[in-house]
Amino acid sequence: MGKTISVKVTLHGWLIKYFSYDYSRIMQLPQSSRVSDLVELISMPSEAYIVKVNGKKVSKEKELSEADEVHFYPLVVGG
Repeated sequence: MGKTISVKVTLHGWLIKYFSYDYSRIMQLPQSSRVSDLVELISMPSEAYIVKVNGKKVSKEKELSEADEVHFYPLVVGG
């Protein structure tokens, strides 16, 4: 297996259901993984969130690095 990185992933609001109602995990990913790879691994809908890495809003194409902190926030929709 190739090199891996560890990132801390935190889900907020109703998104915690994708971690079986645990809000945060340390996850191992292949080096050069992007946010989109993480979303696929978690099996989260691709448009259900806003994502921040180390406190900055990023796109799904953001490449992740060792020890990054990734936060997913649910989109709020009104009626």
